[in-house]
Amino acid sequence: MFIAVLFGISGFCSGSEAAIFSLSQNTIKKLEESGYRSARYITYLLNDPEKLLITIIFANLFVNTLISSIATILAIDVARYLTVSDELCATVGTILTTYIIILVCEVTPINVAIVFSEGFSRMAAYPVYILTIFFSKVIPVIPIIKYMNKLVMPYFGIEAQPATTEQEIKSAINIGEREGTIEPHEKHMIHSIFEFGDTITKEVMTPRIDMTCVRSDCTIENMFKMFKDSSYSRLPVYENSLDNIIGIIHAKDLLAYMKDQQANKTSSIKPIIRQAYFVPETKNIDSLLKELQLKKVQMAIVVDEYGGTEGLITMEDIIEEIVGEILDEYDEDEKLFEKIDMNTFKVDPKITVSEFNSLMDANIPEELFDTLGGLLYDLIGHVPHPGEEVTFENLKFKIIQVEGKRIKKALIKRRAELKPPDDEQADNAWKLKV
Repeated sequence: MFIAVLFGISGFCSGSEAAIFSLSQNTIKKLEESGYRSARYITYLLNDPEKLLITIIFANLFVNTLISSIATILAIDVARYLTVSDELCATVGTILTTYIIILVCEVTPINVAIVFSEGFSRMAAYPVYILTIFFSKVIPVIPIIKYMNKLVMPYFGIEAQPATTEQEIKSAINIGEREGTIEPHEKHMIHSIFEFGDTITKEVMTPRIDMTCVRSDCTIENMFKMFKDSSYSRLPVYENSLDNIIGIIHAKDLLAYMKDQQANKTSSIKPIIRQAYFVPETKNIDSLLKELQLKKVQMAIVVDEYGGTEGLITMEDIIEEIVGEILDEYDEDEKLFEKIDMNTFKVDPKITVSEFNSLMDANIPEELFDTLGGLLYDLIGHVPHPGEEVTFENLKFKIIQVEGKRIKKALIKRRAELKPPDDEQADNAWKLKV
């Protein structure tokens, strides 16, 4: 009976390892949002995979060694009862025990655990959590093995992992929000900091089509009117075309110039044009922020791989990636995404695909489109007109406002009865289209 219990414990250890490590990020997120207490333990265990692995392997090895020892003792007793050699019975016992361990304690529980990974993980999470505490505090197996592991790993060219990973901090923040110790806006800000280093200039910039620029032959009077009408304090200056930005003009420079008695309303703005700062569209915004601070520049012109003007980016744009939208008395509170009811939404198509996917749980390929407008243009195939409709997966888009060639507003209806295709189906669909 005791050896049967040991077989069960060994199988439990093997299954726990397979189940917990086979959980996908989506499943883990679903468990966290479900409010199950076991989800906390699963998150805790996966935050330190090395500790989890040491716990399960050590427990499994200990139990299997105990099984082998008991089996050997039983085999010797049987040998004496049958009056055969101890060596023969011990060998046969070892072979049978090994076979049973492989079948009952390894292969079968691992296969079952992988098929029912979510349920098995929820069942195993708390016992495995207790084991990790036991092997950390009572019998310090984990700290000792971790220390030895750090000594050995460099010989294999493997660097030690940081004590606290980005995923660990994010998981802790998510738990803190659910427990009410961290506010939603605080969580958003912390997550934004982690994403900050992965964000490139193109994702944050004001696109070329939305830029307000001024010709180099503009007069003082017209320039003053442009500043007044636009409410901007800095504007790019171009010559012949937007692909030839020659500088930036500041409102305070214009006011100082207008006070000069030699300057009149028809004077040229060229004497007060400052040098523009250009950056590539692929530049990370964390390094760009440092450059702007170092050079004391508030605005940069974004160029593409051919040197053409792609857009512009300001210090405010970069800071807003962390703290959220910063509105002053001149800014209009423009909503990119507005919920009308459970399945109806109004959206500005300049919203990024990544943000839209996150809000709508959609599967729009981020590698193909930067904004939702790019998807709509691709699906419609021409400059759309108000009232045109198009469908993608379980989302139905209706164009409700167009200005020139740009879609300004679209209405989205989500058909809940349709299940979105999985990632593989979506990828294959887009491959066929492209």
